[in-house]
Amino acid sequence: MSFARYMSALALLLAVSPASSEWKPEYAQASPERQQWFQSQQINPDAQKRLGVSFKSCCDHGDVFKTRFRVGNDGGDRWEYLDGEAWKVIPADIIHEEPSLDNTPVLFKHRLTGMELCFFKPQGGI
Repeated sequence: MSFARYMSALALLLAVSPASSEWKPEYAQASPERQQWFQSQQINPDAQKRLGVSFKSCCDHGDVFKTRFRVGNDGGDRWEYLDGEAWKVIPADIIHEEPSLDNTPVLFKHRLTGMELCFFKPQGGI
């Protein structure tokens, strides 16, 4: 199964799952390195304070939101993602400087509220 198909299937499974801090059985097929990377990602402290959440893990209440990304056209380091038909700005306080495991953009959104929790930009941009 290709990575894109795997992530699409994973996102679909997560979209219908209730919020839980437990590691889901369907993740067992992912490599140990991949499991560890996802389990270890945490919300930036400034974002945690702004969002008013007590949990720290990007995964505990969040799922990967599969979409398209772009760099904003304001000349700065502003990232945007496509949500339906509208481009939304990724809040600066959720952006992590270290790249994702496979160097692709990864956005975690709260599975119940849809608020953006964590974003990992690709090394070197898109």
